[in-house]
This record gives sequence, C-alpha cells and structure tokens, in this order.
Amino acid sequence: MFIQGVFVEAAILLFLLFLIGPSLNFVLPINDLQSKIKGSILTPEDKDYHSLILIDNGLYQSFPKLLVLPVINQDIIETIRFAQKYNQTLTVRGGGHSAAGYCLNKDIVLHMKYFNKTSIIVNINDRSAIAKIEAGLNWSVIYPSLAPYVPVAGTCPLVGVIGYTLGGGYSMLSRSYGLAIDNLIEVEMITANGEVLRVNKENNTNLFWALRGGGGGNFGVVTSVKTIVHKTNTEKIFTGILSWDVTDNFDTFLNVLTFLNDFTLTIPNELSIYSIIMNGRVSKKDRLYLTFVYNGDFKTGSELIQPFISKLNGNVEMFKEQTFTQFITTVKDNTEINNKNGLLKSNLIDKGKLNEKVIKIIYNHMINRPNKLSCFHWSHIGGKVREFNDGSYFYRNAEFAFEINAIFNDISELDKNREWIESFASELSLFTNGSYVNFMDPYLKNWQQLYYGNNYERLVNIKRKYDSTNFFHFRQSIGN
Repeated sequence: MFIQGVFVEAAILLFLLFLIGPSLNFVLPINDLQSKIKGSILTPEDKDYHSLILIDNGLYQSFPKLLVLPVINQDIIETIRFAQKYNQTLTVRGGGHSAAGYCLNKDIVLHMKYFNKTSIIVNINDRSAIAKIEAGLNWSVIYPSLAPYVPVAGTCPLVGVIGYTLGGGYSMLSRSYGLAIDNLIEVEMITANGEVLRVNKENNTNLFWALRGGGGGNFGVVTSVKTIVHKTNTEKIFTGILSWDVTDNFDTFLNVLTFLNDFTLTIPNELSIYSIIMNGRVSKKDRLYLTFVYNGDFKTGSELIQPFISKLNGNVEMFKEQTFTQFITTVKDNTEINNKNGLLKSNLIDKGKLNEKVIKIIYNHMINRPNKLSCFHWSHIGGKVREFNDGSYFYRNAEFAFEINAIFNDISELDKNREWIESFASELSLFTNGSYVNFMDPYLKNWQQLYYGNNYERLVNIKRKYDSTNFFHFRQSIGN
C-alpha cells in the first residue's frame, strides 16, 4: 500500500508539473522567429539590449523577453504571428516617451529604430508640401531633415512621431496650422491579422477618424505617416523667452498670469506662448518662464510682447530672429525625465479661465512641491485648432494644456510625490475639462471620458472591427 501511495503521489506531482511546467520552463523558440525575419532579435543578455529598451520615464521601465528590431513590414507581420502563437503580449516602442511606459511590456517589444526615413514626397503649393515620415524617427531628426518645411510637431526633440501624432499633437505652430492630426493625410498600419492597410479619407475612413486622436498602440502597428508640412509665414520668425523670479513672490506670479490670461483673449493666431514654472536654470530658485513664438516677422512679434517687458518687468532670456527649425532644435525643453521616476497628470483649460483661483492653486502646489526637479508647464493651443472638427480628438475648445510633472530620483519618494500630484490635479480639475491622451496617467479615474469625451463608444466599436481579439492592449487601451 505504501508503494502504491508513492506512485499515486508521484503521478499527481507529474501531472501538476505538466500543467504548470510551461509557465516555469518554457523558452520562446527565438530561432524560429529569427529565421523568418530580416531584422534582429535581442534578449536581456545582448549588449545593445539595455540601451535600446530604456524609456524616458524610469518609474515604468520594464524589460521584455524579446526586443525585435524589424526592417521591413513582413518582419512586423511575422512577429505578430509569433506573439499570437505563443500567447505573448506585443507592444511598440517608437520614441520611448510613453508617459506611463505603455510602449513596453514583459513579453515582446517591437523597436522601430530601423524605420527611419523621411522625405518630401509632393509639393502642394509654394507654402506647403506632403512628407512621409517613418515610425522610428523622433523630432530631433525630422525637423532638420524636412527644412525649410516644418511639421506640426513637438518641442521635446526625443519624442517619436507616431504616438505624438495619433494622440492629437500640440505644437508651437498649432495656432497657425492646427494639431498634428489636422495635417495628417495617410497612415500605413499593420493589423492584428497581419494586413497592411492604407488609412486615409477614402480608405478605411472610420479607422482614419479613430487614429486622429485615439492615441498610439490601440489599433495596430503604424509604420509611417504622410502629413502636411509648412513653410512659416516668413523665413525667419520672432522667438523670445522672458522670465520672472517667483520665489516667495506670489504677487508677481499672479500679475504675469492674469495679464497672460487677458492677453490671450485677443492675440493673433500667429502668436503662441509656452509657459513653465520650475527651478531656475542658473539661480536654482523658482522662476516662471514664458516662451514666445510668432509665426511672422521679428518686428511685429517683438512689438506684440513688449507689455510683458515694459509693464511686467520680464527678464529677457532670449530675443532672436531665426528659423523655426533653428529655434526648436536648440531651445531646451526642460520636461524630459531622463529615466528618473516621473508621475504626470494633465488638465485642459478653456479660453479666459486662467483666473486668480487657478493661479493660486498652481503657485501653492509648486512652491510646496516635494522635489525641486518637478515642474508645471502649459502648452498654448486654441487658434486654428478650433477650426477643425474631423477626427476623434475631443477637447478642441481648450486654450491651454496643463502638464504636471512630479520628478524624483529615489523610489522611496513615490508616496509623497503621488500625494502631491493627486492633490494638485484634483484641485485644478474643478476649473478644467478633460485630460490629454498623450500624457497618459495610469492612476486617472474615468480616463475614458477624460481622454476621449463622447467619442469613446465609437472608438471601442472601431477597435472591435480592426482588432476583434484585443491583441493590441495595455492598461488604458481603448476597449480594455
């Protein structure tokens, strides 16, 4: 009986090992995938793996089993099939600036590094053209490559083209030309079924609507976009930066931002004002910076902003006549996290709503932030953005997009930074409408409404048509 009992126990143990064994011991057959693709596959043991997998926000850094670097569309198709066959999650890393790290997962990541070409493919008229831009490029490469044409693109040079564009895409030229999605002509996308689609106003029109504001990573692997690029109104434009010391100086902060609120009610679309409060670049004291871009001649632009100097005593950090490309490739963005730990939240505020209560909330939280690396900035939109209504981007009435960045080195500081940023965003939400999908926040409640407004249900229906099994998914993906 003892021997029989031993055999029974052994049989049960073997059966349990059979059930759980694959999850413990199964090794993905990398050679099978490598034999079918022209690109390369890296694992954590390979020397280039770690430098390629790093993303801007170190708080959400993860390390997949496989990092696949495709060079042609068929490589992507084979990787999709491989991931599906072995029940692996697949995400896509472009610029690596996903605010919540959703471009990564622990299974398989497509790194689009070798999709790195861009060119003007057709001239529309003497002021604009159409450019094709592949998915592995960031703005530091794209801006000089397309000069003298300028894309509607971001201020941070290391942000990738695809995620930025599909989420809407604010630019310092958006008041002149609309959002990035308003200039989008066509998208090439590979579906979960391995089908290569041309998505535009004539083909896959519902999907084209969804891709213009639905955000990256939801519907398939985007390999390239075709977009309208522009020559600025004058070859060289006005650019300027003013600053104020606001350490223990709420009155100055209030006066400048109250004036800014009123000033933006009547300014021309050609003028855009980007604002940030942060540790001073030299003094290390809290400073308010306003960056001005006027899409026109230096004289007109400088005259427009003179009240900020003559009435408000702004300190001139920079006044320069230059091309937009020269400006955007040299000005420091100051919002990169550089693989430190970061928490981000965003709020959208309508025209004329930057009132004293809002200004007080911003000042009080920034002066009392737990880490001096943290900053608060807002992009200036409005203008031409309100004149477009196509696509799934919902909050077109906003004048400013607020972004709160809690940045810290030590993970032990997470709780106090999260408490600070949650309180900050919660108080602002009483005066704002919606959040920006490109600043995804995994802690955000009711994110479906705050990112997509009344468009969410339609987006889910389109998702079901083009990705019926929800193969492309992450924590806040459409339909998840």
